[in-house]
This record gives sequence, structure tokens and C-alpha cells, in this order.
Amino acid sequence: SNPNPVNGASNVPSSAIISWTGSDPDNDPLTYEVRFGSANPPSQVVATQSASSYNPPGDLTYNTTYYWQIVANDSQGGVTPGPVWSFTTEHAPPPTMTLNPIADAYTSSAAPTTNYGTAAVLRVKETSADFYTYLQFDPGSLSCVQVDRATLRLYVTDAAADAGSIHTVAGGWTETGLKWNNQPPISSSPLDTPGAAVLNTWVEFDVTAGVRLGAPVVELHTGKYCDL
Repeated sequence: SNPNPVNGASNVPSSAIISWTGSDPDNDPLTYEVRFGSANPPSQVVATQSASSYNPPGDLTYNTTYYWQIVANDSQGGVTPGPVWSFTTEHAPPPTMTLNPIADAYTSSAAPTTNYGTAAVLRVKETSADFYTYLQFDPGSLSCVQVDRATLRLYVTDAAADAGSIHTVAGGWTETGLKWNNQPPISSSPLDTPGAAVLNTWVEFDVTAGVRLGAPVVELHTGKYCDL
């Protein structure tokens, strides 16, 4: 009785361990035969065990119905087959794709004619100047992909209470040509504003809406004291 997963359960993790409870009216000790598999009726996988759980070897197949049955045996020769239970495993997670920027640079209000496309870090802001960071990706990499979620991850090398906000902007700039006095203007509402930038951690920005719009360019700005 008390099958876990419950009979007919769906979206069960592929790492599931099945369990049950058993008792004998005479309080005799019980052992169990375990039958388990994707065919109905299921095949025997354990001839006898005292534990009331079974861990299938390896992960179960995604989106598959499994059947299982427990046969209880007492020390007096009594044999009691249980009902056949079933459950269906979860769907396979969507595949992931990692894209690196094809161009990245930042601009500084304190040096409007200077290009920082070869800098080792991307700056956002400091006390004496505004810094805007630009990243460009190749949208052709996603031409045949349905995007359910897109996340931009930046590693923090200088902490700040505000990691800034991220926007889509127009293209047309180059990594070695971008400067404060020729940078594309911000023309969109923020895609995301994640909060603090903690030292030596990844800050994640949800850019799904921008990717679905097909925008290849994102801009990060308005943070404080933060190198990424």
C-alpha cells in the first residue's frame, strides 16, 4: 500500500526511487519481490529484499510510463501480490545553447572620444563618470531555435549594491570604434534589473524579451562601482 510515486502520477523525476509500505496481520517479517519496467505486466527486477524501496539503476527514460508491482512474502510461506501501479516520468528538459558575444566594449562620459573595446573588463559606473557597457551577439545562431528563456551572465570582479539594468539598443557600432560620443542611444525599457552585484559571483539578466524581438545588441548601464 501507499505507493510512492502515487498510482497514475505524472511528471515524475527521472531519478525517482519507488517505495511502499507493507504489514503482516500476524506480524511476521516480510520480504518483497519487486517487479518493475515499462511493460505491463512488469518483469521481476529483485527476487527478494527486506527494504520497502527500490532505486532503479540509472535515470529513467523521459516521458515514459513505468509499471511496478510488489509481491510480499512472509516467513510462513504466505505470498501476497499487490496491484500493478504506474507512473509517467517528466519530459526531457529543453536543450541549452551558450553564445559568446561577438563584440563587447564600454564607454565613459569622462573620456567621450576614447574607445575601450580592447579592455580586459567591462565597466558600468564609478563616482566620477558614467560607464555604459555594450555587448553584441550573432542572432543567426538562433535562426532555427525557439527561445523559451535567455539569460545573460556576467562575472563580477568589483562588487556593487546595484548591478545596473539592461536594454536592447540599435546596432551599427564596432568593438574598436565605439565611444561615448557615438554610442547608440537607449530606446527601450529595461529588460531586467537584477539588483546587487556580489563579488566573485555571476549576475544573471533575463534578456528573453530582447532575444524574441531579434535584437542582437544589449546595453548594460546605471550600476555603481562595478567591473564585470
